[in-house]
Amino acid sequence: MYNFLAWVYIWHERLGDGESAMNQLIDDIVLESVSAAACSLVFLYLVYLGRKEELVAISGWRFILAGFGLLTVGRVVDITDNFPQLNWLVVVGDTPTEAFIEKIIGDLCGFLLLVVGFSRWMPAMMSIRRTEHSLRLTSERLAEQSSELQMINQHLEGEVAQRQQAQQEREALIARLESQNAELERFAYTVSHDLKSPLVTIKGFLGLVKQAVTDGDITQAQADLTRMDDAADKMLAVLEGVLELSRAGRQMSPPEDVPFETLVDEATGLLAGMLSVRNVQVSKAPDLPVLYGDHLRLRAVLQNLIDNAVHHMGDQPQPRIEVGARREAERTVCYVRDNGLGIDPCDHKCIFDLFNKLDPTSPGTGLGLALVKSIVQAHGGKVWVESEGRGYGSTFCFTIPPKS
Repeated sequence: MYNFLAWVYIWHERLGDGESAMNQLIDDIVLESVSAAACSLVFLYLVYLGRKEELVAISGWRFILAGFGLLTVGRVVDITDNFPQLNWLVVVGDTPTEAFIEKIIGDLCGFLLLVVGFSRWMPAMMSIRRTEHSLRLTSERLAEQSSELQMINQHLEGEVAQRQQAQQEREALIARLESQNAELERFAYTVSHDLKSPLVTIKGFLGLVKQAVTDGDITQAQADLTRMDDAADKMLAVLEGVLELSRAGRQMSPPEDVPFETLVDEATGLLAGMLSVRNVQVSKAPDLPVLYGDHLRLRAVLQNLIDNAVHHMGDQPQPRIEVGARREAERTVCYVRDNGLGIDPCDHKCIFDLFNKLDPTSPGTGLGLALVKSIVQAHGGKVWVESEGRGYGSTFCFTIPPKS
């Protein structure tokens, strides 16, 4: 419409007599140049936009380009019409009226192409926009569903992890129960065997005592009674050891912070007579830790370890026992080290079993180390022995978890 009004203006200016021919020529060139530049810029922009946005394949886009192209050519013709020397480049009318009519027809064709193009292009673009909007909504719904699926998946993974953990705990419990049942069987067999032996001894010597009394041999009867008394003492010691072992699996007193040095002093005080008779020197390492647990049970651990070290000194001329603690990784290891007989590596595990005595002639019932193991495990710790073999001494180590 702007181009049409511009051409009407130019036509009237050419027919009017108000201005000079030079002014008319300048006005025509300015208006026609501005119009041609505007159409050229729009045309070039549409070509660029069509390639960038891939709009060429959309219906009607070529009509739009053709319409703006025709309008651009018409503007160029308008400019050349003012220069007779360039009329050979284009086909124009012989008279101003014919030229005006040809330009009007060219502009109308351009506008018609634009109308046809936009009438096809706009619905196609609206359909594309609706499709894009639908795709965007679908994408958002898919994203929401994906998020929900991820949450469900995480929930299921959590449940699976919980079930796996429960299964592992159940398997660990079953294994622990099986181990306890096996240990209980060994315990029952060992106790029955160790109690049966003194009873057999007592019963056997009882018949000998009757015979000695009948024969009037008082000296033999007293000797047999002495052996019966020793067997009874042994049976009593076994029973007391079994009773103490049954109590060791549970804490008798509320747990508390107990300085390890205090436990060492109390244990050595209870064993002072034995240590003095055997001439055993007991030393304490500096910077001893503070343990958390049952005071009396922890003292029993040290007492049994020191007692075991004294009984297995052998013929050591200078028996020594060192009690201390060392730091390993994130745990504190307490130890009782001696320079006694030592223990073969193959016996490192079995010495903590019930009634297991490497030296059958040594005093005691063989329950001391089993008692130590039971007390330490009741506190959640571990116990083991370190020894390079016979003649190299032994180091009994144990751990007590810190206060949680």
